[in-house]
Amino acid sequence: MKLEESSLVTNFRCLHCGNDHPSTFTGYVCTECGGNLDVGYDYDRMRQDIATGSLLNRERHDIFRYAKLLPIHGLDHIPLAF
Repeated sequence: MKLEESSLVTNFRCLHCGNDHPSTFTGYVCTECGGNLDVGYDYDRMRQDIATGSLLNRERHDIFRYAKLLPIHGLDHIPLAF
């Protein structure tokens, strides 16, 4: 499975003005006001993944075992760490 293939990140929302940014947004602050962004998740899918035991990538022993929760893209080139 690709690391980012099943990301649970849905969007980024500004904590100051409430402006939404897509999950593919690559900035660090809101484009409207410069406020901090909060990561939005698909909580229904997260509950399903927890129930089925597929939330974590058990083949990995690094931060990328939580890849579905990480708000970053381009993870496919990350080698498997031991």
